[in-house]
Amino acid sequence: MKRVLSLLLALVALTPLWAGTYTRVEVPADLESGAKYLIVYETGSVIFDGSLTTLDADNNCKSVTISDNTIEVDDKYYFVITKTDNMYTIQSASGYYIYWPVQGSGLETSTSECPSSRLSSVSIYDDYAKIGGLGNELRYDTVNMRFRYYASYSKYQTIRLYKRQTVPTLKVSEESLTLTKKRGEEDPMTTFDVTFWDLTGDIAISCDNSNFTVSPSSISSSAESPQTVTVTFTGTADATGTITVTDETDGLTKKVVVNGYYEASGTLKTIEAEFDDETQVTVADELQVMWVISGTQTINGETVEVNMLFARDLAQSNYYSTNERGATDYLDTCGVQKANTVTQNNWVALTVMDAANAEWITKFQVGDYIKAGTITGTYYAGDYSIKLMSEPEKSETAATTAVYNQYIVPNFFNNYLTGQETDETTGEKTDKEFFFMDPKICEVAHLQWMMWNGSTFVLPTSDAQGLNKGVVVNGYALEAPDLALNWSLNDNGDGNFGMPTDADGNTTLQTNYCYEFMAVNRAYVEADVEDPDWSPRRSAPRRASGVESFVVSPLNVTASSKPTSLDDVLDQLGREPIDVTYYNIAGQASTEPYDGFNIVVKRYSDGTTTSTKVIK
Repeated sequence: MKRVLSLLLALVALTPLWAGTYTRVEVPADLESGAKYLIVYETGSVIFDGSLTTLDADNNCKSVTISDNTIEVDDKYYFVITKTDNMYTIQSASGYYIYWPVQGSGLETSTSECPSSRLSSVSIYDDYAKIGGLGNELRYDTVNMRFRYYASYSKYQTIRLYKRQTVPTLKVSEESLTLTKKRGEEDPMTTFDVTFWDLTGDIAISCDNSNFTVSPSSISSSAESPQTVTVTFTGTADATGTITVTDETDGLTKKVVVNGYYEASGTLKTIEAEFDDETQVTVADELQVMWVISGTQTINGETVEVNMLFARDLAQSNYYSTNERGATDYLDTCGVQKANTVTQNNWVALTVMDAANAEWITKFQVGDYIKAGTITGTYYAGDYSIKLMSEPEKSETAATTAVYNQYIVPNFFNNYLTGQETDETTGEKTDKEFFFMDPKICEVAHLQWMMWNGSTFVLPTSDAQGLNKGVVVNGYALEAPDLALNWSLNDNGDGNFGMPTDADGNTTLQTNYCYEFMAVNRAYVEADVEDPDWSPRRSAPRRASGVESFVVSPLNVTASSKPTSLDDVLDQLGREPIDVTYYNIAGQASTEPYDGFNIVVKRYSDGTTTSTKVIK
């Protein structure tokens, strides 16, 4: 008998369990023979636990939530109440009949159907349900937390019956999920449960973002409930998706929002070379602050808030340009900057578009170092910028003087350009190939020999248009009439921070004057007018991104940034003329200036001559 009972209980335990919806029995007509019922003490929100095999015991109850006279609970705590003549049998979900056939208090159980002497009466009243034995009643003892038949039942709490209803129900355990993935690690996973009962159709599960996978993709309505769904984040950038769990047959749908965050830690060199756009990154190396922009700026006559700084690492760039052809290095030959002194660091723009969170920028000065591992934010590969998520920390490394590369207009074109070399003896010109280092992405540099021609900057050498006809820099000239910097004036917002303008926003640069200034090299990026969170950006040299439309944003150009004459352009190079001749209005020459009007002709060792008009 014991083996048969054990087998019966094992089979009960293996039976798939579903949840169920139970509603309060209000009137006698709601009492249905053979239906499932919960025996409930409403005030305490507890039910008689019909899953127990030992039913007559303290704590034979289960806490539940009662809402609008409805209980949703796993379908294993019920009792089946069946009418026999005018009495009832009461059988637990665990397979035991309960009764108390004698006077006094107690509760007996049996796996066999009760004889008529062991049946109970069941009555429904306005405010409680009565299940009675022989001079006793099934009630709840709040002290021992126990349902039992009690003879002195007035001392104990009345009960209610809740009947099982057929209500198709679909639930999910989570409304949102978050997954964080670190570069180089396995795809992260998380789970949520799908609970369901009384469905007439199967459940379909899908996600509208391919960066997430869900498994399983379907659940049979006859499967055990709840079922666990596994969500995996496979993306390499931040992503958000919506998981839809639906039973189309019953018209039931639940949604789960899933957020995936991709975190990548690496050196700036690694980030620029390998990481995807809009990746959450942490910069693992120390960066030096090279320029700081904070507060209001006047751009196109409008006052805007700009908070950003430009920084570089101390490593060689991923896009280092080398003189593979052995061409003449133009700036090296001109004595401005030798090729082996051109720093080829990796650069980045650190941005904070929200002015309220930008106070930290003022803590940094040019030359300071930012502590490794404290720069965290969204990396934009298109313009090599990081929109910071938190405040970076200043490094303990002592600040050092910021050293900038020096560039001229041709540096912003191809690495190799053809110009002419002048023979100092014969004056004969021959074609020659020149090499130019390329400015890096977001690089702040010292720009010189930048002649403003009224619309853009050009190199002040001889050219087909006749600008500065005959002027040759150290014996070299670039015969390229279109060698002008493609410079767009603030088309999309954050570019020419230091551009001198009048009250109407028009430039005050003087045509055919040369300027030298600090500037950041960036490339034109169209505004995304559909994206309210878009922040205007310019960056990226063409060799990294394929972009060929440059925007060089001056950072501090002023009226005093220019030399007063083209003669001074040559003097900028640090060369002294080998002789100076003064001519008066009659054409007479002298080594000393005449009183009044003079034409001053300077001749340099490379054969270059300049003439200017002066009055003594």
